[in-house]
Amino acid sequence: MMQGHHTAASTCAAGHRQCSRCGKSKPLTAFYRNPATICKGCHNRASRLTNQIRRAAIAHLIATHQAEYRARLDAERVARATPEAGGER
Repeated sequence: MMQGHHTAASTCAAGHRQCSRCGKSKPLTAFYRNPATICKGCHNRASRLTNQIRRAAIAHLIATHQAEYRARLDAERVARATPEAGGER
């Protein structure tokens, strides 16, 4: 038998775990497998915040370097419109 074996998250009661972010004891189904220490609600809130920050940073870069962004978009459109060499017969 394995004594002293612990999971990545602290186990509160049988079938429950404590979230390391919000500190609430929740059923195991409220946690993803990885990271197992953060409940789904906290994980989803963190993901939404990260995505909002990323979108704001991209919008800022586009606004700051608009001419370069437009040139890259145009080049990408041309590349996608041009059939690849050795493509269809």
